[in-house]
Amino acid sequence: MLPPAAFIPLAESIGLIDALSDLVLKASLRQCRLWRDTGLDLAVAVKFSVRNLHYPDLPDTMVPAEQVPGLLLSLAAAVRSSALAA
Repeated sequence: MLPPAAFIPLAESIGLIDALSDLVLKASLRQCRLWRDTGLDLAVAVKFSVRNLHYPDLPDTMVPAEQVPGLLLSLAAAVRSSALAA
């Protein structure tokens, strides 16, 4: 397994962090939906880079509301301390 510290700084520095965050969020929502459909009520957390958080329309840009099934998703931002220092 590759820890986030090994690839997040690179994704941020070459401008791929938004695409990576979008991919991870959508995959997480798909998996959560599958779990819910089989009767598992599990929570999923997705961390965002602080660089993602400067977009005021982040939730709508990454996952349009019509793609979020019911109350499946509640967003909470976790800010990486290393990004704050940058």
